[in-house]
Amino acid sequence: MVDRVFLVQRQSPAWAELARSQRNGLSIDPAHYLPPMPVPGFPAEIPRLIQVWNDTFTLDYFTCRAILKDIASVNNRSANGVSHISYTDYSMASDLLLDSIIYFHDDDDIFDTELSNIVSSVNFSDFDALVSPLIRLDSDLFTFVRKGCDTSLLLGRRQDFHFRYQTNNYGLVGKHIDHKRFTAMKDHVEASSYADANDLTDKVISRPLSATLKTIWSASMLTTVDQGKDAVLNQLQRFRSRVLNLELPIEYNWLSSCIEQACALMNSVQIGDDYKALEATLQTIRENTIHLTPTD
Repeated sequence: MVDRVFLVQRQSPAWAELARSQRNGLSIDPAHYLPPMPVPGFPAEIPRLIQVWNDTFTLDYFTCRAILKDIASVNNRSANGVSHISYTDYSMASDLLLDSIIYFHDDDDIFDTELSNIVSSVNFSDFDALVSPLIRLDSDLFTFVRKGCDTSLLLGRRQDFHFRYQTNNYGLVGKHIDHKRFTAMKDHVEASSYADANDLTDKVISRPLSATLKTIWSASMLTTVDQGKDAVLNQLQRFRSRVLNLELPIEYNWLSSCIEQACALMNSVQIGDDYKALEATLQTIRENTIHLTPTD
């Protein structure tokens, strides 16, 4: 049993501040949004690609990223029994982490709003990480499932893990965490290598507890802008067509709301909405969303 769940956000640019600067015509130093170290899969010319986006569409790139971050944050912070910290806050929270399960995530990752209730019934005495399937919301929709394991919900095709852990689907048992392990495991690729090297043990469950929004604004997909405006619009439409009308069990109502908002953002880009029109649309969606708790 654990007392609490911690969602630990990895490095995240201040997208909303960058968006305001962009809308006010201010110069933006790429150091404010580029990672401090090279990241595999990131294109080399991100600032140029962002400029191409901003020259092409009414809604600038920073605004789109800020909205995605807000969609995820509103969902994740609506969960009961969950605390939120930055990856830099270990010293401040170290005592609290001991009786917790810890999930690292990016700013466009979303979690089941019943996460705390679900994991509270797990016995955490004999393993280091709780691993679950991961839903990747993409025009190529799929669910990451560890090879040889099952999933209680399969959206799109089944995909074997690329690494021992994927993005945000590994919850670390806090009583086994010190500062060295906390730092070593904040990135899923490095966490996978660390777990292998240190003989960590995993418990795998079949229920997906999280998802990642893999949109055109992800750094690895931003190169689409070099193919022209029509290519971007087609990509946005493919995403919306693939995920917008999924039939989901009631316990995945949280996922439905995030999908609807992300698709509203994409639609606003497609039709040329300005920022105020998009905000009104998103507010309406949120006001009409009811997070239902399934009954046994």
